[in-house]
Amino acid sequence: MEIGRVYYHEKYLAKGERENPWIHRGELMDRIDHIEPGSLVDVFTAKNDFVGRGYSNPNSAIAVRLLTRRPDEEIGKDFFRKRIKQANELRQRIYPQLTSSDYLRFDFTSEWAKIADEILPATRGSS
Repeated sequence: MEIGRVYYHEKYLAKGERENPWIHRGELMDRIDHIEPGSLVDVFTAKNDFVGRGYSNPNSAIAVRLLTRRPDEEIGKDFFRKRIKQANELRQRIYPQLTSSDYLRFDFTSEWAKIADEILPATRGSS
């Protein structure tokens, strides 16, 4: 899979190494109209320093939503499987009294819901 490449304005990094995972259209150096909505893009500074990897939406004010800040991390089923599992473990630590049906709502026809169902058994039928 080919990953697009976009460049982030250096002046926005001065605010503090980009804690927000959203990159707004005006924070990019170039327009991204040529990139297919939902495509993965790598975000770099003008000096070619890696900022993150995320999916793009040229039709939104939020042009890129970062998924990772690690250049070696691939985005795919395993990525989402790991993230869903981590989120569930965190919720269990923070809210041990809740069951997964108390906070997990999915459209179980989607591919990501199938992955979640593998990781979080007994969530079906709890909506």
